[in-house]
Amino acid sequence: NEKKESKKNNYFTILSNSYVYPNKRVDLIAEVISKIDANINWYHIGDAAYNEEHFKNLKDFSAHVLGCKKNINYYLLGRLSNKNVGDFLKTQKIDLFINLSLSEGIPVTFMEAFAVGIPVLATNVGGVNEIINEKNGILIDKNLNTYQISKLILNFINKDEKEIEQYRSNAFQQWEQNYNASKNYQKFVKNLK
Repeated sequence: NEKKESKKNNYFTILSNSYVYPNKRVDLIAEVISKIDANINWYHIGDAAYNEEHFKNLKDFSAHVLGCKKNINYYLLGRLSNKNVGDFLKTQKIDLFINLSLSEGIPVTFMEAFAVGIPVLATNVGGVNEIINEKNGILIDKNLNTYQISKLILNFINKDEKEIEQYRSNAFQQWEQNYNASKNYQKFVKNLK
């Protein structure tokens, strides 16, 4: 099947966006990606929250686990302004947003990903399950190991294009219905009258 073959040669693009410190487990993302048998582009936005060593350690660890992988490109972009993050999300084709935090509130980065139709894989901690479900992403147990997580990502990569488009559409709908500020503000004002 020619279409399937062309998909195989393309790169699947993963984005993570968070500060780099132990709770965010960005090093675990690098390790998970190193175990995926597919062509991957991984972009990470964000640098150290309060200790520059954390970002330096991520760079060193990523070079160690990903540097020799011919099928994986990775880009540690550091801190970007909100405008630059928005521009990046609008101009890059991102296939999956990933967050493996040990704890979370209700992450704004998930809403930003949904706003441009990017499905999210995230740990089921804090308020994450109020946003992520099986229709718009992948909700995982925070205790899964790197092999289990990489297998879930590979399963997602291997879904057919229609199914992935449905995830993208559902992600956008989740944002549109629940997090689109201008729309919700108009609803709020209407309810006041």
